[in-house]
Amino acid sequence: MKKTTRERRQHLPHQSSPSIEEGLLSRIFSDPYEHAYDSHGGAVNRRRTRLGSLAVLVATCLLCTLSVWSARTLNSTQQTSRVDAATEGLRKQLEERRKENILLADRNTKLNERIDKLSKREFPEVNVSPNTQIIAGVIPVEGPGVQIVLTDSTSSNRKENEESRVQDKDLQLLVNTLWAAGAEAISINGIRLGTRTAVRSAAGSILVNLKAVSSPYTVSAIGPRKELLNSISGGPMAAYLADLNSTYGIGSSTTILEEIKMPAVSFRPLESVDKKK
Repeated sequence: MKKTTRERRQHLPHQSSPSIEEGLLSRIFSDPYEHAYDSHGGAVNRRRTRLGSLAVLVATCLLCTLSVWSARTLNSTQQTSRVDAATEGLRKQLEERRKENILLADRNTKLNERIDKLSKREFPEVNVSPNTQIIAGVIPVEGPGVQIVLTDSTSSNRKENEESRVQDKDLQLLVNTLWAAGAEAISINGIRLGTRTAVRSAAGSILVNLKAVSSPYTVSAIGPRKELLNSISGGPMAAYLADLNSTYGIGSSTTILEEIKMPAVSFRPLESVDKKK
């Protein structure tokens, strides 16, 4: 028995119709020429095809832009987090150092107070006369006196000769002569001489209290000007200076001054000497 067309259609497998999304995706990713003709074999719908391709291109660009923007935003956020963490660490370290400095300053103040108490107990203050302080060179002084200047030879044929330069022994002899004549304070090139001051040569230079000096050598002496001047212009010292000039070309000049100012002697602290018990 032949089945009618209606019966045949009832026995065919049911085919569900595609959704709108599936149809759109099928059109986007299918061959552009697949839909070039309509169901009746009509002309190509070129405009629709171009619009679809343009939509794909725009969507792709948007996706790329969003991806780049998201990556940059994420990277910027991570960098900001790292910078904030490092800044916080530095801030904590700075605060710790500030507190440590406050504690050290307080400890330093207490130690200084303790040193002052121990110094006053072990080394009580004693009254020292001004004359003793002047002789020791512990205070600055000023007064009338004389000034003697010794200069190296300026002659070209004597310039290379070591003897044509002022020696430490020349200054030593001049200083001792001034002390013997009654000088109360003496300085060489502004360096005050004291009980522990040495005038000596080292490595071709003259050292005064361990400080190098060079020509011209200005020796200043505070004291009775007449006696000081006589000790230089007459006697053995005058002959010695004349011999230095005639033999080696070393020059010397003496000036009487109304006022000479001298600083205190620069002392080095004692480190190895203990107080006798």
